[in-house]
Amino acid sequence: RGHRRYKTRTAQTKAEARRILEQLKADERAGLDLSKLSLGAYLRRWLDESARPTVSPNTLRGYEANLLHLEPIADIPLQRLTAEHIERCCIGLSTHGTHPKAQKAASPKTVRNVQVMLRRALRQAEQRGHIRRNPAMLVPLRTANPPAVDALTPERARAILVAIAGDRYEAAYALALVGLRS
Repeated sequence: RGHRRYKTRTAQTKAEARRILEQLKADERAGLDLSKLSLGAYLRRWLDESARPTVSPNTLRGYEANLLHLEPIADIPLQRLTAEHIERCCIGLSTHGTHPKAQKAASPKTVRNVQVMLRRALRQAEQRGHIRRNPAMLVPLRTANPPAVDALTPERARAILVAIAGDRYEAAYALALVGLRS
């Protein structure tokens, strides 16, 4: 015989209680297992069991570093994680780094990488029934604009040609400059 499991929820009104009850019944019919794992515990498990066999060693190292960046929200239960938690974490990374005591802010590319990894991990949690909805998808991806690079001007190209005059690789440098475009 099966053992009964009771779930306790509170509501302010009868209408809200009915809505909660209907959601619980729908979850049970759908077979959703709303995990009580914390975000950090889930991500470590996801990294070991799902990501490790499917990504390159470099990507894996990046994912492991991203876990450190997510420490401020790692203790939040997966089912209670909201877009606001993720947004605040990203803002914190952008302003002061992983921890409030950090010396400098994370780069926009790092913040974006954290978001992309979190989206991927939580997409799998959603597919496996650990969460109803992926809150990471509700947070807009940060833009990671590459640094602006000044184009080589004709005057600078001439100065380079003057500087390399007489060098044994002068012809190779000149050909390389011909291939550059502004």
